[in-house]
Amino acid sequence: MEQTLQSIHILTLLSTLIDKQVETLVLSKGENKQTEEMLFFNARSLIILYTCSFLSEWEDFLVKRSEEKHKQSIITGKKTAKPAIDRIKGWTDLKKYRNTVLAHNFRDKSNNSEPIFPMDSIECLIVPKHISEFLLLRMLVLTAVKIISNPFLNELSTDKMEFFKYIEPQFKEIDEDKEMEVISIKINKIINETNCNDHLPIAI
Repeated sequence: MEQTLQSIHILTLLSTLIDKQVETLVLSKGENKQTEEMLFFNARSLIILYTCSFLSEWEDFLVKRSEEKHKQSIITGKKTAKPAIDRIKGWTDLKKYRNTVLAHNFRDKSNNSEPIFPMDSIECLIVPKHISEFLLLRMLVLTAVKIISNPFLNELSTDKMEFFKYIEPQFKEIDEDKEMEVISIKINKIINETNCNDHLPIAI
């Protein structure tokens, strides 16, 4: 498959994932407060993660990996979609949120790996927060993908089955209670050997 089409397929997949997660945000409204807050945090985190990946693919691969015969079409498409991409980049802390909250255990590598607590400092980051912002973000990525993919619709439909070829996952069921029992026995043995009761395990 041509590199250009691979990149557009990746952008399409990421835009679809963002679309579905925004839908999850909308559906989470009306749950009890604690559940709603957790669903919102989880969905927001995934949306920001996918958006960073989307921007990386858009900026770092779309033109550089494109075949020469497609380059002008891609350059024109990127120029046309620039207002949408610029608006996404208007959330200037997307990458910082991804790096600190999602990738590096709530530590800011740009600040000597200091923790970013309290949570107020996270909420000060310029990223989408309100449902209306996520709805806008969804429209922006879908618009950009539509613009960039439009000249390649025939090729994309032909290659789609190859790119998204489904492989049946292999699942192995485990006995979680039995495994936890074995691990608890090992923990208790260490406690007895060290004669230290300060670290008694808490029932899960």
